[in-house]
Parts: sequence; C-alpha cells; structure tokens
Amino acid sequence: MAKKSAAVACLVFGGLFLQYMMRTTITVAIPAALEEYHGLYTDMEDVFFRWRGGTSKLVLNYTQLEVGAIFGTFYIGYIPSRLLGGHLALRFSALRVFQVSLLVTSLLHIWAPVALAFHVSVIIIIRILRGFTEGIRPGGFTLLVEWLPSFTADRARIITTVPIVMYLGFAAGFFINSMFLPLFGWFSPFALFGIFGILGTVVIETFNCVYHITDGPTEDDLKDMVTRRKSSTTESLKMNGRISSNTPIPWRAMMTSPAVLSVMLCEAVLKCGQHLALLYAPTIFSQVGKRAIIEIGLLSMASPLLVALILPITLVIIPGLKLTDPPRKIFNTIGFFGFGTGLMVVAMKPQYIWMTMFLAVGLGMTAFSIAAGFNLMEIAPQYGTIIRGASAAFGTAVGAFGIILYLWAGSRKTRRQASGRS
Repeated sequence: MAKKSAAVACLVFGGLFLQYMMRTTITVAIPAALEEYHGLYTDMEDVFFRWRGGTSKLVLNYTQLEVGAIFGTFYIGYIPSRLLGGHLALRFSALRVFQVSLLVTSLLHIWAPVALAFHVSVIIIIRILRGFTEGIRPGGFTLLVEWLPSFTADRARIITTVPIVMYLGFAAGFFINSMFLPLFGWFSPFALFGIFGILGTVVIETFNCVYHITDGPTEDDLKDMVTRRKSSTTESLKMNGRISSNTPIPWRAMMTSPAVLSVMLCEAVLKCGQHLALLYAPTIFSQVGKRAIIEIGLLSMASPLLVALILPITLVIIPGLKLTDPPRKIFNTIGFFGFGTGLMVVAMKPQYIWMTMFLAVGLGMTAFSIAAGFNLMEIAPQYGTIIRGASAAFGTAVGAFGIILYLWAGSRKTRRQASGRS
C-alpha cells in the first residue's frame, strides 16, 4: 500500500507542478514580445511563424487593456469548471479527470503562441479553453483523499504539501522562462512546457497500468492504512472510501455553512493578492522596474520560492492544532496582515529592489494562512473537492476581476506606442 500511496502522491503533485509551470509562461512571454524580444537563435522563430509569410520576426502590438483581457479571460473557463471538476471527480474516475485536464491543457499551451500571433480574439478563446480544462483538475485532490490517510495530522500535511508544489511550480516556471527566452525567444517555453505536460500524461497512464489506480483502494488497502496509523476506528475507513454515485450531495448545507463561507472569503482575499504578486510580477518588473527579460524571470521567482520554503516549517506546527484552536486564527491573521503590508510597501516604493523584497516577504507571510489558517479538507473530508471547487471559483472570480481592473487602470498604450515606435 505504501508504494501505491507514494505513486498517487507523485502523480498528483507532478501534474500540479507542470500545470502551474505553464501558468507562468504567458505572464513572461507577453512583456517579452511587446519589447520585441526574439532571443539568440532567431532562426527557430522564422520556422515557427513561417506561415505568416516572409522571414520577418513576429512583433506583438497589444494594448494594456488587451493584455488584461488575455490574462483575465482564462478565468471565464476556470471558474465554472472548478465546480464541475469537483463533481466529475466524485462521479467518475478521479485519475481520468485529472489526466484529461493535464493533457488538453498541454495541447492548448503549445498552440498559444500561434494564437497570439494570429489575433487577440483567438488567444482569448484559447485562454478560456485553457481555464476550463485546467479547472477540472480537482480530481487530483480526490485521489489524495482516497489513497492517503485521512487522519487530522496527515490531512494537514497533505493540504500543506499541495501549495508547496504549486509555488515550486511557479518558481520553476519563472526560472526556466528566464533561461529559454534569451536563447530561443518568447514563444519557446510554450512548446517546452506543453511537451512536458504530454509526457506527464504518459507517465500517469504507465503508473495506472502498474498499480490500477483507477479502481480505487481495496478493503485491504484501507485496512492497511488504519494499521499503519495504529488506529482501528471504522470511521477512518469510511472517510477514505469513495462516495457512491447514488449518494446525494448536500449542496445547500455546504453552501450555507459558516465555516465554508469563511473559507471562501479568506480564499477570495488571498487570490486577489496572489494574482497581483504572481501573475503581474513580470509586467511590474518590465514596466516599472525597467528590468531586462532575463532579470524579470529571476526576480519574479523570488516570491513563490520563499513561500515554498516557509510552508514546510508550518508542517511542524499544524499537526498538534485543531481547526478551532486559537493559534490557527492567529496564524491566519498574521498571513493576511503581513501580505497586505507587503503590497502597500510595494505601492509606495516602486523600485525593483523594494518590489522584489516586499513582494517576496508579503507573499511568504501567506504561508501561515494557507497552511494553518483555513483548511478545506478538515471541514468535510468526503466533500473536500466540492468545497475546494466552490471556494476556488469564488476566490478566483474576485482575483480575475482584479486582474482586468489593474491593467484597465493603467496605460492603454503598448510599450512600442509609448516610446513612439511604429
């Protein structure tokens, strides 16, 4: 059983890692393309975009409002599919739902630079589809609930590990972008990460053929979980079992629960700030900090990397605390207060050193909120994916609105227009 659980954890965390790496590509690629950045080996760009005619290098000339639409429309598909993904993962094979999400997301990611070159409306359609396919990935959380122990301490560690993987994916994505862009141009990371994602689905299928993950844990597997955790409660077994397709889902009770509503409010506030600190860091460093493309990726990497380093520390604290313990409320307050303070300093000190430092420190403080403040799976483990989907949908909607509002409030001219270039 230990091998099966480890395999499931590796598959889920690996898939999440790849998807979050892909999210960073367009945030760095668009500022690079607007700066007419082509990389050292420009012949590859001629081959990639030869269908446009001639050998002239591709130059994008989007306005700030169009860039905001490209970023924000991702969530038009992402928000409703978060709710759908949680439902599909309970009714069908969670592994297949997760696998389809990764595969289709990777294919759309490869075609994104072609859509960028064609017309803004085409890339917007691609981004909506990307959001929809990526949003159905709660199947991964269902797999974790099915195959990993559901006791309080272990559940806290699992839920804490997921954000670690997420932020490591952001950090790795920014780093790889900063390495590939100078060599092959702004379009190259799209193909690279897309190929990684396709290979990831092949690996998932290989593991499934060996361990039969789609069949779910057997009774012997569940008993082995309990034995390894030195517990014999039948409740523990029930919490790990799959929900029958005939079992009614208590939508009304969940959506009116004060605990669930509190989690949704916390996630909405957190998402709004996270989108600004993560998705717009490259744009901020490009337009305000006036940094080179290779520096943009490395500076943007600092914030998610610090969060990934702080989160494991909370693993030492959380297992001994219950959801209702006062320290959990204190950690939640520290996380949000620290993040808000960091963003305020960035607004008052628009120099890249200050921006890098306080974006990293502010986002790093959210580790206390993510890991110890509010926890989705501890409210109702059996329906954790549905609660997760609803919470993420609401929080992401707030963050997406903030994305469009941010760029709408800025200049509507491109960098080329602002500098007087034709």
